[in-house]
Amino acid sequence: MAKNRRQPYGVAPNAGYQTSAESWGTGRAVSRIPRVPGGGTHRAGQAAFGNMCRGGGMFAPNKTWRRWHRKVNVTQKRHAVASAVAATGLPALVMARGHRIDEVPELPLVVSEKLEKVSKTREAVKILETLGCTAELERVRASAKKLRAGKGKMRGRRTHMRRGPLVVYAEDNGVTRAFRNIPGVELCKVDSLNLLQLAPGGALGRFCLYTASAFKRLQLLFGRHTGTGTAQLKKGYHLPRALMSNADLSRIVNSEEIQRVVRPARVAPQKKRGQKKNLLKNHAVLCRVNPAARNLKILARLAQTEGTKQRALVLRKKQANREEHKKHRQSARRFAAEIRQAFSDKMAAELEAAARRKAEEAGAIAQASAEEEKSSFDAERGGRASLSARRALRNCLITYRSDAAKKSMRVPPCLIETPKELRVERLDRVRRPGSRRLYQGCSSCGLGRV
Repeated sequence: MAKNRRQPYGVAPNAGYQTSAESWGTGRAVSRIPRVPGGGTHRAGQAAFGNMCRGGGMFAPNKTWRRWHRKVNVTQKRHAVASAVAATGLPALVMARGHRIDEVPELPLVVSEKLEKVSKTREAVKILETLGCTAELERVRASAKKLRAGKGKMRGRRTHMRRGPLVVYAEDNGVTRAFRNIPGVELCKVDSLNLLQLAPGGALGRFCLYTASAFKRLQLLFGRHTGTGTAQLKKGYHLPRALMSNADLSRIVNSEEIQRVVRPARVAPQKKRGQKKNLLKNHAVLCRVNPAARNLKILARLAQTEGTKQRALVLRKKQANREEHKKHRQSARRFAAEIRQAFSDKMAAELEAAARRKAEEAGAIAQASAEEEKSSFDAERGGRASLSARRALRNCLITYRSDAAKKSMRVPPCLIETPKELRVERLDRVRRPGSRRLYQGCSSCGLGRV
């Protein structure tokens, strides 16, 4: 409802657009924002229209057709006024709002109808002091010395005065002239109660001063809960019925009637989240998880102490392990010797067989040499044969490398390890299968030339 007093505000529709600015386009080393035309002044060439420009338009300006006010249902407003009037009679709410009512005799504060005929401010102040409102008036005057927070103090609203007592009257016989000049004091006619005065800022509990006639008229305005309950001056209005006749819940819950039938309060178990501890570093936690850990630690300590049964058991176990290891080492050595022996016999047999083969080859070569010596060739043929044999022998020479210790020898395989006196340079002329050319080579190794 406080929004219903607002007045529309906003900027002029054409503010910032009262120039014929156009963009210069690209290629001028300036931005593409529209610029003021003309020359001879600093304004020419300046950017315009944009909300980021000096003298430009405003982004999303306030419009006068904004929804300034708010519609509130009539019954809803009546309920709010009735609740605010009821709150003026509760000292707790009045004091919570900040009013100083320590010396006020009672709430709601109702005075005689003669107050409506008072027309002098001097008399009105004296009446308020008599009713115990001196502290309240001092609070209002002191607040006028403090500056307002915000920019309002730059706009003619430098101070913000606190709200004082609200005088509610039925007939204006001069009461408005008497109280209107007292700081903080406001007046309101009972027939037109204002919710913004009864609950400023939406806070219930305004300190109100009722005249007797105004207080009686409240029943005609809002009705009552008993009987018909319909308000006479507000057609069809009924006071809102409270959901609870007694709002003191603690008194209801602690009453004997309720406590007799309810169960005793159960206390929820307190779950304390403990710190997670490492079992390998905290022996107490390890023993809690594994009860045998304590005995294992004791046995380990006894196993290191001389003269204990556990120490003797450890020594016997170590001795048995040493004997077992020694026995295993002996069997391993025996097995290795057998392996070496097996391999050595095999190598000896292979060497012997190789020597036997070489001896047989040497015998065959010697026999062939003897037969060649016995054969008779004529001198010319013998010379040619000798020359051909030497050439074939030269062509079938190969490089034979027995091992790294021996020197490289160019000896044919048929003459390796053959006595020098048994070497025979013998060549055979044979024809290879599928070839018309004769092959001249050594009869023993088959090497030669075509």
